[in-house]
Amino acid sequence: SYAGRVVLMPFWAIAFPESLAVLQPLDEIRSSHPGKVEILGVNLDGADAPVDKFMAQSPVRFRSFKSESGSGAGSVNELASRFGVVSMPFVLVIGTDGNVAAVDFTGQNAKSIVDELLAE
Repeated sequence: SYAGRVVLMPFWAIAFPESLAVLQPLDEIRSSHPGKVEILGVNLDGADAPVDKFMAQSPVRFRSFKSESGSGAGSVNELASRFGVVSMPFVLVIGTDGNVAAVDFTGQNAKSIVDELLAE
């Protein structure tokens, strides 16, 4: 259902406020390109995190999937590991062809990446 659109995929967790700071700028990018950009997040919090409450109160509306992280020291989130998440913020930019076009480790480059993809 996202074919032909650029998809911004932030990996986020309430436990890492830095990862939440990128959501508003990503929403601004989406708003500046109506119908051409979507946000599809992946939450990495543990089972006890108030994710539903956060989503209900967030001014940024986006679809998000949950990949629960373990609670033990040294536990690894398998999905995050597969995508190469090494720090947060971490934003995958998926091009209109459905392939990963870029990885933005800060969220600060997402606008220029999206602008370039949409100009192609």
